[in-house]
Amino acid sequence: MPEEPPSFWFAGDRVYGAGNFYFWRPNVTWVGEAREITKKLPDKVSIRYSAAYGPKGDRWYDWLYCQMADLEAAEYSDTMIGIWTRGLLVRRNSADGDLRYLTTWCAQGTQLETLVQAEGTRWRIEEGFENAKNESGLDHNETHS
Repeated sequence: MPEEPPSFWFAGDRVYGAGNFYFWRPNVTWVGEAREITKKLPDKVSIRYSAAYGPKGDRWYDWLYCQMADLEAAEYSDTMIGIWTRGLLVRRNSADGDLRYLTTWCAQGTQLETLVQAEGTRWRIEEGFENAKNESGLDHNETHS
């Protein structure tokens, strides 16, 4: 029976701009800008999942995932072990076709649904920070008062 991947993950901000974050590493399958890599993926690999429950109900998107490279975590961290996957997660809004690109670094074998849930959780945290800034006046650069 294969070993279960660790039950933790890292969530970062999305790749801003028009997907011009460049993926590169020697001997990897995919190299290039996020938007160019996405164009090479077949449309049929997208799966619809809810990112999270928001103020207007479930936030449904179509998701694509591309594993970029499997890497030995110990090469990058003194505290992590095992094979971790560097990947590209793409969120498409089915209403307007808008694409968002997210980088991933997760234990090998992490399911797409788990990555989507992690992204949805990141959104809740970001929303919490935004609300805190609004309530404390930091959204209007009022740190001096």
